[in-house]
Amino acid sequence: MTAAVLPLVLAGVSAVGTIAGGQAQAKMANAQAAATQQAAQAQALASLRQATMQRMQGRSEVLKYREEGVRTLENVLRNISTVNARAGAGGIDPFSGSAQALNNYALGTASDEYGVSLDNAIITLRSNELQAGVFEENAQLQLDRGAQEAALLRYQGKVAKTQSYFKAATTMASAGMSYAQIGSAPTTGMTRTGYTSGIVGGGGRMVGGV
Repeated sequence: MTAAVLPLVLAGVSAVGTIAGGQAQAKMANAQAAATQQAAQAQALASLRQATMQRMQGRSEVLKYREEGVRTLENVLRNISTVNARAGAGGIDPFSGSAQALNNYALGTASDEYGVSLDNAIITLRSNELQAGVFEENAQLQLDRGAQEAALLRYQGKVAKTQSYFKAATTMASAGMSYAQIGSAPTTGMTRTGYTSGIVGGGGRMVGGV
């Protein structure tokens, strides 16, 4: 191997190493991007599960308030039946007088309590639905953030890979120019082409020659 070719070989080795490094960076960036998206998806899934649990909790509480309302109605019906039974046993008209007044009071109280139970059920359902909506929004934000970060990582890996190609090409081009300059330089030293030598003898006469 001549001295002129050696820089080309070294430049080739350097270029291959540069490209390999860029490809490794791109591969690592893609792996990081995939891991980032997986983490975001896991977080989003956790948020969606929280939303589901929030809705289930809200419905469970709503059922409790509805049961309270049903018990209130059952109690008022039971009270009215008792009043009517006692009024009838005493020979009193249950639909007039004090008996009717007691029944109206019981109905009014039960109506208020039942209304409160329904209001509580509606408020609970809506508040839990709002909270579930917040969890769902967080899930979407986590997915979007993960996708953006993954896209940025992939782009950085692509840029590193492209830059490695450009750097390798620049290295080879520089080495090629150097080789061309060395190869076109004039050679130094004496050549024997057309050279005539001899020994001058006595009387100034040259003896021998090429």
